[in-house]
Amino acid sequence: MLPKAWQTSKLRSSQRVKGNRIEAWGRVIKPAQVRTTPSGTAVLRTILECGKDGDELALGVVMTGEGVQTTAPCITPGNRIRVSGRIRNVARAKAGGGNNGSGRDWIGATGIELVADAVELLDQQASDS
Repeated sequence: MLPKAWQTSKLRSSQRVKGNRIEAWGRVIKPAQVRTTPSGTAVLRTILECGKDGDELALGVVMTGEGVQTTAPCITPGNRIRVSGRIRNVARAKAGGGNNGSGRDWIGATGIELVADAVELLDQQASDS
């Protein structure tokens, strides 16, 4: 039985959240890094600043699949983009000879990142116009 604070019995089934969806927009603050996995999947990573002045929020963005090669050139620092996808929890680790048998030392910090399904370019830097 869930603690009373976690129970959602007041919500009708049509009101319950199904899945994990997010849409965020803001300025790119880190150039896109594209890497290829051993299986051949392209992976794009960047950081999106989506907070207001004085209320900063930077989210890591990850995109995989066929669209990576065409999207990467458009994701440059200063460009405004809109990203839709889902949020996932990630554990931060550093390379080393860890005690857990994985060959990594765990830093102990966790964070979130946005796994993008779609990326839309909203505008470009004034210098690119």
